[in-house]
Amino acid sequence: KTIEELKKDPNIEFAEPNYIVKSTLKPNDPLFLRQWAHKKMQSEQGWEIADENRDLWSDEDIIIAIVDTGVNYNHPDLKSNIYSEGIDFYDWDNDAMDENGHGTHVAGIAAAVTNNHVGIAGTCLNCKILPIRFLGPRGDGSAYDAAASIIYAADSGADIISNSWGSSYNSEMIHEAVIYAYSKGSIIIAAAGNNDRDSPFYPAAYPEAIAVAATDSSDKKAYFSNYGSWVDVSAPGQGILSTYSQRFFLQNGTHIYYGYKLLSGTSMAAPF
Repeated sequence: KTIEELKKDPNIEFAEPNYIVKSTLKPNDPLFLRQWAHKKMQSEQGWEIADENRDLWSDEDIIIAIVDTGVNYNHPDLKSNIYSEGIDFYDWDNDAMDENGHGTHVAGIAAAVTNNHVGIAGTCLNCKILPIRFLGPRGDGSAYDAAASIIYAADSGADIISNSWGSSYNSEMIHEAVIYAYSKGSIIIAAAGNNDRDSPFYPAAYPEAIAVAATDSSDKKAYFSNYGSWVDVSAPGQGILSTYSQRFFLQNGTHIYYGYKLLSGTSMAAPF
């Protein structure tokens, strides 16, 4: 009303609100443009919404437990977001260093350090990674150790527990652990499996978990992904670039980046 009155005054050229403008985040991570998933998921718009609501919550307070082969917590694109060096239920000690690479790849998708002029951008810019190892160098582990890992994650205050592993066998012990974590307020994310079948895959198929199928860059079901009424959501999972614990490298123009690799699977979809 005031503006309309001011506009009637010939001495005033124009009148308008003093709008609030905000910076827009375009990550400076050199491999960001090779991460097709962020464009497909509209991550940049999501980051802006998160930034606008920073007075209500902060992603720096969110702990994501990566229950997997461990995490290379010294990786330069992960180190600043590591909550602790974690725990190892495969060797039963306090060092969750990754001897396989799978868990490091999962961790980078979830929360690689973003806007640091290094490597890739993580989905959650400032979330903290809690490494929990129960899968060995070959990527296998026992149901008992899986259950212990989930319980430990919940007791450690993990807001999200990411599980990029599973089996077609229904383990009551693992289900009890998932129920416990759910009762503690953790969000349990699990990969739907890579058998191109609609039969349930656990722990993803448990009602307390969020089962994640994989899509390709065309937004279609990845050829390998499981599917069915027990699947809750899908996410990019084919040809995904992320951190890796071993010396694989990618060449981008004249630059060579060590410690990154392209992998496919519902294992990659779950952390997104």
